[in-house]
Amino acid sequence: MTRSLSVRADAINNLSDAGTGLITYFGFRLSSKPADKEHPFGHARGESIASLVMAVLVLILGFEVGKSSVLSIWAGKKTVISPVALWVLGGSIAVKLGLFVFCRRMGKRLSSTLLHAAAIDSLSDVAASSAIFVAGIFSPMVNLPLDGIMGLVVAGFILFTGFSLIRNTASNLLGEAPKTELYNKILEIVSAYDGVLDAHDLVIHSYGSNRKFATLHIEVAADHPLWQSHEMADKIERDMRERLNIEMVIHLDPVQTDDEEVIALRERIQEMLAMLDPAISMHDFWAVKQTSGTKLLFD
Repeated sequence: MTRSLSVRADAINNLSDAGTGLITYFGFRLSSKPADKEHPFGHARGESIASLVMAVLVLILGFEVGKSSVLSIWAGKKTVISPVALWVLGGSIAVKLGLFVFCRRMGKRLSSTLLHAAAIDSLSDVAASSAIFVAGIFSPMVNLPLDGIMGLVVAGFILFTGFSLIRNTASNLLGEAPKTELYNKILEIVSAYDGVLDAHDLVIHSYGSNRKFATLHIEVAADHPLWQSHEMADKIERDMRERLNIEMVIHLDPVQTDDEEVIALRERIQEMLAMLDPAISMHDFWAVKQTSGTKLLFD
């Protein structure tokens, strides 16, 4: 109706949002499927796959809008956006802004990469529509193909959104490192247990936003009854499941704590390592006394 390339580009962008909404829906359906024989860790990564598909579609859309805009600028077409179109754009901006706030809140609450992607996409739409709105106001005052220029700006927003989604999603699928806050939280909880002397070699595997597995080594006194140490490890595993929704496996490392000579040797080795490199840490120290001397074992 407006014969405006930039308004049509915004309409195509909104239509693509409806398509990505369907991808989001089916991504949630896939990720919520329970574990089966072929996928013993569940299907939660399906959410990331859906986000990747969404990103590719967004990039294709951005390229097409950009191509049309460049051709319009090259032809020198000048289009004046009507007041009706400005009202439509204003309403579109308000709806998209509300959608951004909603998706961001729900994405944080559910730790969902899909909803986070939808929030970023909505914010990009707000910026793109706002650029067209401003161009529509000033288009009658300037002798420039402002419509094509704003169409190109919209394409830039769309392409930026697509590349951002690919970067975030690909990192998740490749197995990115856990957040420092989560890592420190786990060690803080475990170290608070009476009987845990030290904790190390924490490894966290993510199979989706709410599907995490971890392994951890804890040092316990060698003279402590094995059944009590094992019971403590089971309690820590249950605690991780209930408090952080993490399936954890604890490995027990017995260390000597009642031998003053061993304690002195441990401190001496720690001093030597610190002289080599302050970044080096040591754990699982054990001394085996033999007729030929004392054998020191540690990691």
